[in-house]
Amino acid sequence: MATRLTLANLWFRAASAAALVAVVRVLLAATRGAPWAGGVPMAIEAAPEVLELKRTLFRRLDRICPAHALLVTNSSFIVSSKLAEVTRRPEKVANMHFFVPPLAMSPVEVVQGPHTAAQTAATIAAVCTSMGKTPIMLSKEIHGFLVNRILSVIQREAQFLHDTGVASFEDIDTAVREGLGHKVGPFYQMDLIGLDLVYAIGGGHFRQSGDPSQRPSPAVVERVARNELGRKTGKGFYDYEGMLKEEMDAAAARHPDVPYRPMLIDAAYAGLLTEADDQSLVIPALNRDGDCLSDLVLAMFGSIAGAESVLLSLDDELRPTVAMAEAPHGTAPSLEGKNVANPMAMLLACAAALDHAPDAGDGGVAAAAFAIREATLGAAADGIRTFDLGGDASTSGVVDEVIRRIRTQLDG
Repeated sequence: MATRLTLANLWFRAASAAALVAVVRVLLAATRGAPWAGGVPMAIEAAPEVLELKRTLFRRLDRICPAHALLVTNSSFIVSSKLAEVTRRPEKVANMHFFVPPLAMSPVEVVQGPHTAAQTAATIAAVCTSMGKTPIMLSKEIHGFLVNRILSVIQREAQFLHDTGVASFEDIDTAVREGLGHKVGPFYQMDLIGLDLVYAIGGGHFRQSGDPSQRPSPAVVERVARNELGRKTGKGFYDYEGMLKEEMDAAAARHPDVPYRPMLIDAAYAGLLTEADDQSLVIPALNRDGDCLSDLVLAMFGSIAGAESVLLSLDDELRPTVAMAEAPHGTAPSLEGKNVANPMAMLLACAAALDHAPDAGDGGVAAAAFAIREATLGAAADGIRTFDLGGDASTSGVVDEVIRRIRTQLDG
């Protein structure tokens, strides 16, 4: 029997089908009138730093979330007043800025704009505390908030020293770590943040001030043009190709009871096709390798998966309390915000995940998996397709039709 793999880039055998049903509900509900939104006390937006994209999301959240819900943005530099004006609840809109990596970083900047009610800011601060975070309260809006304004000064000077040939970025990082006592240097920090975001923030500062010294560094611009965006792409100022292996080796040492077999990615491709067994697998991979796995190898292997990421926080009853899903276009900048990406992989990955749940034999789980697959493929067969399949439907148009068909099948 072939090895069973499910959601792209991280495949797992879930403890209960209920958790997978939660994934399906969250993904399929990401449309107008989403039923899960009725009980949401706070929605945290964490979309890319594109103002119009965020404004579109806030309009939508304002429609589907209950009137008492707070709408907050995780933006690292866009002030919430630019988002509050497109909602009917400006007093419930604020910034709640987490730092990278959010699981390890304690501070959260809470920015109370002129439109934000004091109770809203206090509630957000209480949520931060309940999460084990430290709220940093700003009583007025300012572009870049606190930490990024301070950090940007250090980064600009570090980039100037590098761009003018005074020192290498490695030596500048060493000087800042060893001389100033910082945990990481500015160039490594930029790699963690993502050089695309560093570029966007720098461009925003320059457009606001007109100061030529705030133009993005040529070294940043060149790397962004080559899609060398830092740790998330495996290369930025530093090369992270070996870091994944180091992290996996350390994890394997901490969990000796879990079988661990490191291999080159091409060997992993071949192994999936030639060494299939009935064992569940987790395959950590760099982004580009994960895309090859999901888009090419697994199609040859006979499984359906999509390059989609879903993060869920579940309560004791396995009901989702927090859900974050990657957009159907993934990180493709040419498709971002255009509502033209093909969502079929995301939908079919949910059906595949349900197939492989431990209690997949349960009638309700099997019916849900069948309904998702039938609705997704049936819509495409009937001509409701995105442009890559020769159709003219939008992403949301395909999802709306799939949801309609799923409801018809499950309610019928």
